[in-house]
Amino acid sequence: MWTVIDEPIANRTFETLNDLEDLVYHRCQSLLHQQDLIRGLTGFHWWIQVGV
Repeated sequence: MWTVIDEPIANRTFETLNDLEDLVYHRCQSLLHQQDLIRGLTGFHWWIQVGV
């Protein structure tokens, strides 16, 4: 999962740790709406049930 999560982070610098945390948080939030991607990468067939 890290490969997908760190996509917007790669080759960037951040002023503060909070800036980095915010970006990772928002990336994880957007991945919650990409259930097919997560299921395909992890093999977790039950992923669609998370957050229901």
